[in-house]
Amino acid sequence: MLDPFLHSPLYSTLKQFDSTEANLEKLEQLWKDIRDRIPKDIAYVQDPEYDELCQWFMDVYNALPRIDGWKPEIHLYDLNEIASMRLDARELGEIDAVISVEESIDLPGRIISEYRRRFNKKRRELVRNVVFDLISRVDTLLNTLSQTYLTSSANLSQRIDSKEWDTLQNIIQQIEALIGKNISSLPRWGDLRRHLRFGQIGDLSDIVQLDWPKVKDSLRSVLYDPHEAIPVEVDDLGTLVDAARSQEQVVKKLNWSSLSSEEFERLIFTLISDAEGYENPSGSQEPMLQIVGVTSALHAYYEMHSAGLSEVALLFSVSTGLHGVLVYGKSSNSRNR
Repeated sequence: MLDPFLHSPLYSTLKQFDSTEANLEKLEQLWKDIRDRIPKDIAYVQDPEYDELCQWFMDVYNALPRIDGWKPEIHLYDLNEIASMRLDARELGEIDAVISVEESIDLPGRIISEYRRRFNKKRRELVRNVVFDLISRVDTLLNTLSQTYLTSSANLSQRIDSKEWDTLQNIIQQIEALIGKNISSLPRWGDLRRHLRFGQIGDLSDIVQLDWPKVKDSLRSVLYDPHEAIPVEVDDLGTLVDAARSQEQVVKKLNWSSLSSEEFERLIFTLISDAEGYENPSGSQEPMLQIVGVTSALHAYYEMHSAGLSEVALLFSVSTGLHGVLVYGKSSNSRNR
C-alpha cells in the first residue's frame, strides 16, 4: 500500500530528518548527563566518565547536519579548566565576570536548544503542505464512504470492502509517517488506527463522528508551533483592501446588453445631471441630451452653440450595438460659479 510513498523523494528526506532527530535526542541526553557532573562550585577533580561523555557528545554533535547553513562550533571545558575560570572570576570580584563564566559553561546547552527549535520548524515546513492536502483527501473519502455505507438500513458489523477504504488506510499511514512519532500523542489517533484495522461499518461511523474530527483539529495544531508565526503572503494588507474594492466594483458593473435604448439614455442623463455645473436649460425633468449618429452630432453642435451653451460630445460604443455620440448641454455661465 505504501510502496509509491516509500520510494518518493519526500520519504527519503523524512528518513534523513528521522536520523537527525535520533542523534539530537542522544545529544540532549548526553548534555544533561554532562551538566549533572559539573561541580556547582570551584573544585579541581578528575572524572573519567565526564571526559568520556564529552567525547561522545562531540562525536554526535559532529554528525548533525547544518540547518540553512547554521551550526556553530561547540567547546566543552575540562573540569579543572572550569574550576580555574570560576576562581579567576571570583578573584576579580565583579559579578559580570562570574555570570560570563557560567554562561560560557552552559553555552553548549543553549546551542542544542536552538538546534532543536530550528530542526522542529524545518520539519514542519517540510510536511505542512503535504499533510494539509492529505487531510482534504481524507475528508473527501469519508464523505464518499458515508454516502455508500452509513445508511438507515446499514449492518454495523458488516466489513467494508472497497477501494476507497484501502485508499483511506494508505493516506492515514502516510500522515503517520509525515508527522513522526509524536502523532501517537494526538487525541483519538489510536482509536482511529484501531477502527481502520477492524474495518466494519460501525468503525466507519465512529471514525466519521468521533475519531477524525478530533484528529484533524490536532493535526492542524501540530503543524505549527504555538509561538510560530502563521505565514502571511502579503507585505501590506492595504493592497488586499484595494484589490477587494476593485473586485467589488467589477461585480457591480451593469449588464449593458439588458438595457433598452431608452433605459440607456435615462441612465446616462442621471449620471450627467449629478455632475457639478450641469444645467438643463429647459427647466424640465426630461434629459437635455441626444444619442445620435456622428453626422447628426454636427447639427446638435450648431443648435447648442446658438443657444449659448458650451458643448460636450462623448463617443459611445456599447454592447447593445448602439454606436453614436452623446451630446448634452452645460451652461457656459456655470464656469463662473
